[in-house]
Amino acid sequence: MSTADGKGHRTVILLAVSVVIALMAVGTLVNANAHATPSNAISAATAPPPLGGVAVGTMIISSTGYVPVQSLHTGSVVEEYLVTQHTFVGGLVLSVTPFTAPSMLVVNHNGLLVSLTGVPLYVKSNGATGWLTDAQSLLPGMSLFNPATGLWTPVLTVQVVHPSVTLVHLVITGTGGFVANGALVS
Repeated sequence: MSTADGKGHRTVILLAVSVVIALMAVGTLVNANAHATPSNAISAATAPPPLGGVAVGTMIISSTGYVPVQSLHTGSVVEEYLVTQHTFVGGLVLSVTPFTAPSMLVVNHNGLLVSLTGVPLYVKSNGATGWLTDAQSLLPGMSLFNPATGLWTPVLTVQVVHPSVTLVHLVITGTGGFVANGALVS
């Protein structure tokens, strides 16, 4: 998933953060207080990451309560969570793109269904918290944050399944994430 900050899509920023992390080789978490800036963005020649998304049927917190992701449309308002400010704000949906993927990640026996890549998850691992930039790096023993309850959900199972599945890629305004089936994603 990606968001836009009014100056362009955050997809490039997320890719830049992923590259910095890979170069640092110091784990897979991005500090929640670290912000990418245009000075460290990747050049336009770099290919964007593949679309990431959540499965059809995933419940998203909107301005009117929980709604299935497929019922959102351009102009809908979702509850966007700002990690550094510990608060929700209204995030405008800029685009909703359904797509078919050959596989998906199933977390906690259907608790969360997401694409393998392109969906950062806010996690806690070994006492550190931050954005896990690739969902397929999620492991049992980590925890997912639900800002609606303020609770961390332990990851008990992670499984890659290979049915052809319809996922939905959301682009929202701002720099925060949104709650999908009780987990903060971006």
